[in-house]
Amino acid sequence: MTAGYAAGLGSIPDDPGLQQRLAAFKQAHPSVVIRAPELQRYRWRAIIPASTVPGDPREMIVTAETLGEFLRKLDGLFARPD
Repeated sequence: MTAGYAAGLGSIPDDPGLQQRLAAFKQAHPSVVIRAPELQRYRWRAIIPASTVPGDPREMIVTAETLGEFLRKLDGLFARPD
C-alpha cells in the first residue's frame, strides 16, 4: 500500500496545508460534491452543480491526480474577477 492511501478511506493528504484548503473550500461551497480517490490510480473529483460557478450556467466535473492540482483548478474556477 502506498503512503497516503488506505483501503476504503480514500486519499489521505499528507500536507496539513492542503487539508485546511480543502476544508475551507468545502465550507465555502457546500453544494460542490468532492470525491477523494479510493485507490492511488484514481483521481480527485468535484461535481459542481449548474450555475454554481459565477458567470457559468453549466454543470461541471473537475478532476486531478493530486490534491494540490485539484485545489488549484477549483480556485481558478471560483476566483473572483478583480
